[in-house]
Amino acid sequence: MSTRFLVTVCTLALLSFPLSAHDADHASDWIGDHELKNANGVPCCGVSDCAELQDDAVTETHAGYVINGWGYYHPHPSLRWTAGHWESADAGGHWDWIKDQVHKTEGLPSEDNHYWRCKSASERTCFLVPPRDF
Repeated sequence: MSTRFLVTVCTLALLSFPLSAHDADHASDWIGDHELKNANGVPCCGVSDCAELQDDAVTETHAGYVINGWGYYHPHPSLRWTAGHWESADAGGHWDWIKDQVHKTEGLPSEDNHYWRCKSASERTCFLVPPRDF
C-alpha cells in the first residue's frame, strides 16, 4: 500500500469526523447521540435513516399508532472536492409518504416533541413518540 494512499485515507477520515452528525440540520442528532435501540437491540439510526413525521401523519389508536402521511428525512452531511480541497456539502433532504402501523409497545420516547420513524433499508427499526403520548 502506498504512503500517499494511506495519507489520503487518514486525511479523509479526519475530515469526516466533525461531520458525524446524524443529519446536517442537527434535528435528529439526539437519536444517534443517545444510541437508541429497539426492543431487539437494533440501532434506530444511521445517517438519514429517521424521518421527522408531520403531527397529522400519526393517529393514536387503542392498539398503537397508524402512520399515514409525510415524513421529512433531513439532509445528511457529506464531503465534496471543490477548488482543490474538501468542503462540507449537504446531500439534500427529502419528503416521503409513509404508511405503517406500530404497536404501542414498540414506541420509544421522543426527546423533541415530534414523531420519528427510523428505518434500515425499507424496514422500520424504531418509532419515536412525543412524551405527551406516554
